[in-house]
Amino acid sequence: MFKINNDEIKVIITDMDGTLYSLDPNKKSEHKNHINNIRWLKQAIKDGVYVVMNTGNLPFFMKWAVNELTGDIQEFNKYFISCTGNLIHDFQSNKTWIENVFNHKIMLEIITIIKKFDLVYDITSQKGDVIYYSNEDFRDLMRSVQKTGDANYNHQILTDEILNSIHDTPKITMKRINLLQKPEIIKIIEQTFSKYNVKATWWSVDGVDLVIGETNKYNGILKLLDIINQDTKQTLKPKNVIYFGDSHNDISVFENLKYCIAVKDATPEVIAKAYDVSCDSHDGALGHYLAKIYHK
Repeated sequence: MFKINNDEIKVIITDMDGTLYSLDPNKKSEHKNHINNIRWLKQAIKDGVYVVMNTGNLPFFMKWAVNELTGDIQEFNKYFISCTGNLIHDFQSNKTWIENVFNHKIMLEIITIIKKFDLVYDITSQKGDVIYYSNEDFRDLMRSVQKTGDANYNHQILTDEILNSIHDTPKITMKRINLLQKPEIIKIIEQTFSKYNVKATWWSVDGVDLVIGETNKYNGILKLLDIINQDTKQTLKPKNVIYFGDSHNDISVFENLKYCIAVKDATPEVIAKAYDVSCDSHDGALGHYLAKIYHK
């Protein structure tokens, strides 16, 4: 079993980019370190521990990674947390839960602001199965890197007709932001829509994910525990969860969850709030730490 102090870990949740996969192009994970991550994730599943990815990316785009890291979909790797905690997907039943949405009016007002800064942006469909892009080149890029599923369907251009038909969306993303303009853009949007609790979060320097209401990765974890407990009649609690992360969009988890482990190359604000720190992401931080807390 996996255990910290007297708490048995029954759910392993991890961020992906920057945690499981290094963001440094000069420090990609060595094969042996990546294999060690996979080894320990599969050991966890074998022992009946849930393994869950918690990321901004959508399920259809990352299912290949779930398969690569944890094997074929089954009970203990079927859940996926997406849209910065706002969307939970069950790969077995194909059921999706979405907590908070931007309504049509707010969505249009935000897009008006984004257009003033001449940014690339995208909107997630109401079911989380399509991303609509403002830019053809970016759409084509995302189609080219998708490894499973129907990339032509999953990535489409945001036409006026489609925009008018979208009643609500769980996520709006801005891309290719000038680093010097980023604080200004965030300030304008957060202040303009403060009564709706619209917030900006990110995992890369040139991107921003907009979330609304009580959306964050920690609340996504609480929702997941509720789903699992209702489905299995268990009483899993936050103290039974270990989380691995590295960046700004992980902060809500590090501020609230007891067992949060930062990779060594995480941002300073994440490391400052961590329960513990593992090695660098490219050195196999997750596998390294799971080995440390494993008890036969």
